[in-house]
Amino acid sequence: MIIVYFLFWSFFAHMLFALFMGPSVLMNVSTSYAYLFQPEGLMMLLVGTGFGAVFALVLFCLTVISLALLLDKELDFVTAMLTSFATVRRNPRVMLVWGVVIAGLTFAALLPGFLGLFVVLPVLGPSTSRDTVGFVVDRAMNPVRFFVEPPESYYATAAGIGGALNTRYRFSDTIDELYYESADGYAAARILYLSNRRFELRGEAQDDYFDPYTDTYEDPYAQ
Repeated sequence: MIIVYFLFWSFFAHMLFALFMGPSVLMNVSTSYAYLFQPEGLMMLLVGTGFGAVFALVLFCLTVISLALLLDKELDFVTAMLTSFATVRRNPRVMLVWGVVIAGLTFAALLPGFLGLFVVLPVLGPSTSRDTVGFVVDRAMNPVRFFVEPPESYYATAAGIGGALNTRYRFSDTIDELYYESADGYAAARILYLSNRRFELRGEAQDDYFDPYTDTYEDPYAQ
């Protein structure tokens, strides 16, 4: 869906360029950007930015929580996108702030030759508000920050990064098998995720534990 959206925006951007600048400017786009400072170029940038903002807002509304829903619930992608859109409509102020944060961090990540995306994208990836708050609290209340002076205090961060890399290395065969040898890598990843969540939520619960991922409408006698 996002790829189709991107292709449509690319076509629309080319149409705007041709509409405002004409085909003659296409001959020296790679050698000169002086045309952007002409009245037609400035108008093209203004109109293109406005349309781009609308396109980005619609895409944000449709996808801000839809991917997390697909991973966590038994939903089709249409229902997930409609739910995401309804969430933005009911919480416009919070979602607008989150959209501005995403746009600002992404723009900052593009400045150092796109290298910042290696840091920003994992941070902005699908999560939950509880996970986000927990991440911030863990970093802010880390006792190492209060009792150990730099540069020794940075060792804990380095150890955490090293631990994450070591975990990725230990389970690299499983992860590669999951994505490259499964008939449906998404379905396999989702099953693994739900199994792990069931294990984490159950903990020390007794036999009467209620599984939040159980389909309450499933017929227990169906074969």
